[in-house]
Order: sequence, then C-alpha cells, then structure tokens
Amino acid sequence: MEKAEIRISDVARVYVNSIEVGSIPLQDYLDMRRNAFRNYKNYIAQAFNYLHTAFIVMNRIIMSVPAIWFAIALIFTLFDSSIITDFFTLVQSNSPQQNTDLFIYILNRSLILSSLLTLLMFPLTGCDLTRYGFQDKFQLSVAKQLMKELGEPALGTIEITYTKKSAL
Repeated sequence: MEKAEIRISDVARVYVNSIEVGSIPLQDYLDMRRNAFRNYKNYIAQAFNYLHTAFIVMNRIIMSVPAIWFAIALIFTLFDSSIITDFFTLVQSNSPQQNTDLFIYILNRSLILSSLLTLLMFPLTGCDLTRYGFQDKFQLSVAKQLMKELGEPALGTIEITYTKKSAL
C-alpha cells in the first residue's frame, strides 16, 4: 500500500525584533530573494557598502593612534619617567631632518600597532561587521519587499524562518 502524502504549502514566518508580524508562502520569499540577486542595483550598493565599511575601519585605525601614543606615554611615565625626559632631550638635540624621520618612524609603528589592535578587537567583539556600518544590501532589499507585502512599517532586526508543514 502506498501512503498518500498531502503537502501543505511551506511557510516563511517573518519576525521583527523577535516578534512575529506575519507569514508568507515560502515560494514567494524565495522569489523575492531571487529577484534581489538579479537586481544589479543591489550589487552596486553592496560594492559601495564594502568600500564604506573599509573606510570606517581605516578611520578607526587612524583615530586610535593618539590613544596609543597616550597609553604608551602613560606606561612610560608610570614605570620610568626618565624615558619621557630623555625623549624630549633627544628631540631638542636632533636636527629637523632627524626629528622628521623619528616622527615618521613612530607614526608608522603606531599605525601598525593600531591595525593589529583593530584586527584583534574584531574577533573579540563577536566578528560583527555591523559595528563598522556593514549592511547586507540583498537581505535589506528582501526585507523592504516583505514589509511592503505585509503592510508593516516596522524597523528593526528582521528574521525569516522557514516552517515546513506536511501531513499524512
């Protein structure tokens, strides 16, 4: 004997900020995803999004250089304050060319240290690129279509779960 399987349509449930706001047929959701990946504007937006994220990361690296200088000066002051006075004596006795070379050397090492610290903070904070302004433009496009279809003006974190229902 053969078992007759009656398949009820698969459902995609939509949650905004962990609150269910509706559901749509899974096939409609998959069509929305396919359309989002077919739209060339999303690819352009995603490319600019990667550039934007890279600029934010570079900005954080450059902006943390003075904090590194302050931290190093504070550590030297706490452990041996004569290092700071020796440094200022060295700067006063050097020629302008030597001071420029010293400044470039210190700045170069500070940028390297700042880059390493920024890269170290990335996995320590959960590898979340949204801290740096990253957004998945394809998922955002699908979310806008979903909210338009469901008539929800809600903003927030949108999650979609698949529920496959089948009955015997």
